[in-house]
Amino acid sequence: MKGTTEFRRKEAQMFLDKFRVVAVETLGHEEYDYFSKHLLDDYAFIEDHAEEMHVDSDGYANSLLVLNDRDDDGILVNSEGSYYARYSSFLPYAKPMMKKHIKDIIDEIIEGKFGDFDNGSWIIGFDDIKEHFDITVTPNNGIGTLIVEELQSREEIGEIIATEDAIEITEYLNQVPENTPSSEKLMTVFSLMGCNLEDVHLVDNDEEHDLATIVELNQNTLTDQGKKDWADVLSAKVERIYEGDYGVQIAVSGCDPQRLEDFSKMLAGYCTVDDFNRWVVGNGEVEEPLDLGNKYLLNDHDIEVKCAKHLLWLYDEEGGVQADFRNCHLRNADFTKVDLTSALFDDCVIENCNFTSAAMNSVEMSRATVIDSNFSYTVMDDIICRESTLKHCNFSQNITYNGNFAHTKFDRCDLFNAHFHNSCFDGTDFVRTNYEDSDIDLDSIVSEEAWSNSNGTLII
Repeated sequence: MKGTTEFRRKEAQMFLDKFRVVAVETLGHEEYDYFSKHLLDDYAFIEDHAEEMHVDSDGYANSLLVLNDRDDDGILVNSEGSYYARYSSFLPYAKPMMKKHIKDIIDEIIEGKFGDFDNGSWIIGFDDIKEHFDITVTPNNGIGTLIVEELQSREEIGEIIATEDAIEITEYLNQVPENTPSSEKLMTVFSLMGCNLEDVHLVDNDEEHDLATIVELNQNTLTDQGKKDWADVLSAKVERIYEGDYGVQIAVSGCDPQRLEDFSKMLAGYCTVDDFNRWVVGNGEVEEPLDLGNKYLLNDHDIEVKCAKHLLWLYDEEGGVQADFRNCHLRNADFTKVDLTSALFDDCVIENCNFTSAAMNSVEMSRATVIDSNFSYTVMDDIICRESTLKHCNFSQNITYNGNFAHTKFDRCDLFNAHFHNSCFDGTDFVRTNYEDSDIDLDSIVSEEAWSNSNGTLII
């Protein structure tokens, strides 16, 4: 057997430090590999938990457990307030050990009806979990996610709702007593509308499909015609409710997955104005026709040539030309993983374009109109996107440092788990936009002038 380890010379005994896991962060394989080889770099995920990591009065090192999404091993980190792994330790089989610990906790919760239990439903407070099991649970420390995942795997568990300070659990409704009326044995999408749902995602229980954030869904959302035309979706059986990759997800069965997707997109405005007004109560919004003015529609070939020449320009190669899309009309263009650093998109109209995982550092995109476009996993450091309109756009998992979005309108966009560090949102309007788990702090927005005079991007 071959492997690697650290050999210490002439150690008289092994010295072991006590640790307590207070947060869990799961990285992709490549990201984990980089982290393991660059422990002294600063990382945003360490910064997120820096205040939690220290040695407490009992001598326990309260630590962040960093896991690899492919392998079982992990790395313990105690940064002691820093943003790098000041103290670290390799922990073999960390993932199965952590999951076993979580499993044991859930076993005790379910078997002992731990928490505020009432006839098949109970609420488990995070403070109670801390007191009884000595494990810290918050909505954002990764441990809550592991608990929810374990609950999801249990056949006896139906509805799961994670709040800011508790987990609400309901046993499967088909396990209620025999004399329960049949109408009460089935939870449907329609019955859930009485719970005033916000920022949720409908997913098929068995098949994958595109998701769209339902910002709001309650008994007053749909017109009578909407309830009639979407009866197949509303009657779909709710199998489980859980915290997924895109926030709160409601898994249903008994409905065409495409209809689920269309229903969600309809509520987000991805339909004709007439249909939206017919199906949604009190809408009153009228979509203004797209003003293309004298903007030039670029075809795929034009775009490919501009991107190729731009790459040469970035590397100071002969024939390189900075990509200039100003005052252009881009439709159905694919910029996936394209390096668009310093490209120009001012006064541009962008429709149904894909910028997934693109590099858009120092891009200029002011006074642009962007519709139905995907910016997920895109890096947009130092972007200038002032006075723009962004409609139905996906910015989930986006990473931006020093971005300027002053006086821009986010209209029915998805900013789930997006990171906008040190960015300017002065005068920015968020309309029916999901920014759950993002780091946008609407209470600490400063003026554009103050931001630019500090450590933000200087506006010229």
